[in-house]
Amino acid sequence: MKLTYALFAFASIASSIAATPYEAITADVAKIQGEVTSLDKGITALPTSQATIPQVVGIATTARALITAVNTGTTHAIITGNLSPEEAQKVVDRIQAIVPEVTNTLRVIVLKHNAFPDTSLALVGRTLRELNISFVLFADALIKYAKPNVIKQVVTIQADLIFKFKGAEAAFPV
Repeated sequence: MKLTYALFAFASIASSIAATPYEAITADVAKIQGEVTSLDKGITALPTSQATIPQVVGIATTARALITAVNTGTTHAIITGNLSPEEAQKVVDRIQAIVPEVTNTLRVIVLKHNAFPDTSLALVGRTLRELNISFVLFADALIKYAKPNVIKQVVTIQADLIFKFKGAEAAFPV
């Protein structure tokens, strides 16, 4: 069984090394999309009142997975700054497609504020801030290494997400 895990880990590392810059960043964006969807579903499934600590911990765990995915995307964006203009546009279009779901997730978490136990509000607030920082750094990396054809679009996405995160963070002061 350990051999199976070792082979799987090796295959995963080898495939990520062999991937082109475009494939690597596209895979990261797909992972981010999946984690955003998981977080959105988890928050949407919360009751409107009296969420349990295990439910909150589950959401925090999912949020942590999203932070990890975004941070990995940031690393790859820095490393793979040599996308063609066409590839850069495809990546940014995929990122743009995630924004509505992030927006919904933030909207729903604010609407369900009263469902969170008082003891968990600081955890939610800190997690929102960490998510915001991760997305800002991801956008910063994309902007720094972006092709001229996508810079304006990435800056707009970043500003939009900062605005929406700030609204959600205000509901959960730390």
